[in-house]
Amino acid sequence: MAIILQCEKCRQISKKTYCGECKKSIDYFEVFEYNNETTVPESREPIERIKAYTWSDVLNFVKNKYFKENSDLNINCEKDFAYIEKKAFRNASNMNSMIDKSGYRIFLNKSIPTVLDNSSSSGKFITDIT
Repeated sequence: MAIILQCEKCRQISKKTYCGECKKSIDYFEVFEYNNETTVPESREPIERIKAYTWSDVLNFVKNKYFKENSDLNINCEKDFAYIEKKAFRNASNMNSMIDKSGYRIFLNKSIPTVLDNSSSSGKFITDIT
């Protein structure tokens, strides 16, 4: 997200503060699920597409929607992608393998069409959390 024009109140608080009166850019994000058996190949369809202002908004949305409990999660956010996953436990018999590695990878995608086919299958419509 980029703040295009801050309102006077937010400008006085800080450069990163924004409200409903400020003009902001909107970004689009794609969410992919993974677990022990699957990875995130580029050819797979996302399970969700999200229209949002910030990475923080998207991470909170994914965390609240897909994880029943909010404890013991690894969350990492980079410039063009983020992930949120359950903390994995090491297998006692094989310290190189992980047990219960599952989570979601989120990618910033500026080329998502603003109108998709809106079919009922997941990933075919855009969830607007702006």
